[in-house]
Parts: sequence; structure tokens; C-alpha cells
Amino acid sequence: MATYSATIENQARAASSTELSILNPAGSGKALKLVDILIGTAGTTVVASRMSLKRIDGDSDGTGTSVIPANFLLGGDASIAQVKKNHSGAPTYLADDPVLVIAYKDTELIRWVAIRNLEEIILEPGQGVGFVNGAGTTNLSMTVIWEE
Repeated sequence: MATYSATIENQARAASSTELSILNPAGSGKALKLVDILIGTAGTTVVASRMSLKRIDGDSDGTGTSVIPANFLLGGDASIAQVKKNHSGAPTYLADDPVLVIAYKDTELIRWVAIRNLEEIILEPGQGVGFVNGAGTTNLSMTVIWEE
């Protein structure tokens, strides 16, 4: 199993904007498991923020700038995931509640780590997730780590 990451650095954000999306393309033949999320901001005042992880409806991952995932194994295979940032057109999300909501303050660094075989967020082929900023306006840095 290979491990990959995608990072956004010092990205401007607005409430209800999709900061990052990860899509496991239909026909990929394997699942992705999100195992680690790290969020930090450049805030100097204490402002309540939250990041919601929402499921994308099929392959409608919106319009954004492509991000090339990094492989933790030097020289390893490329990731099957399609990753985007700076969305000008948001993905189409399923109507259900977010899979995960991470609350934090703009002066904090937050890390969510899945408990093995219990909390991993699994994306089967044709499934994806978007990280939606619910509040806070200071620039954001975030890294998401997954396994394939």
C-alpha cells in the first residue's frame, strides 16, 4: 500500500468555499483511505473556524487548479487520485451531512489522525470528498494524507 499527500499553502479563503477536493476516479480498481489531515492558518486573532469534509456526488469535482499528489516513496507510482484546489466552480455535493467536521481557531494548528480500521474515510472508485471552509477568513495551509 502506497501513501500520498496533497498540500495547499497560504491559500486565501472565503466562507463556504471548497479549499481542496480529492476524487477517486471511476474504474481505478482500488480504494483510497484518508488517514491524516493537518490544518493551520496565519491568523493572529482568535476566530472560530471549521472545515467540513463532504462527499462529492459522482465525478462532479468542480473546476479548480490541479494538484499533483506527492508519493511518500521516492520514485514510487503516481497516485490515482484527482486533486484540485482554488475552486472557481464548487463540486456537486451529496445532500447528506458532512462525513467529518473539524472545529478550530484561526490561531491553532489542528491535526486529525484516523484510528486504523475504525475511522479511516474510504473512497471507493467513483467517490470523492471536498474540504469546505465553514468560517474564518485568514489564509489557510492544509495537508491531507491518504493510502492507496
